[in-house]
Amino acid sequence: MTINLCHLMDFGDGAFEVKVLNTEQVVHNMDELLLIAGMIVR
Repeated sequence: MTINLCHLMDFGDGAFEVKVLNTEQVVHNMDELLLIAGMIVR
């Protein structure tokens, strides 16, 4: 799945693979996504 992160999305507690277009990073869980979202979402 690919996302353009404009707001925080909750993908739950399980593992997943998402490419964040804003940073070109691939994340695998909410902890990783929250680190990136903290830099992007205001």
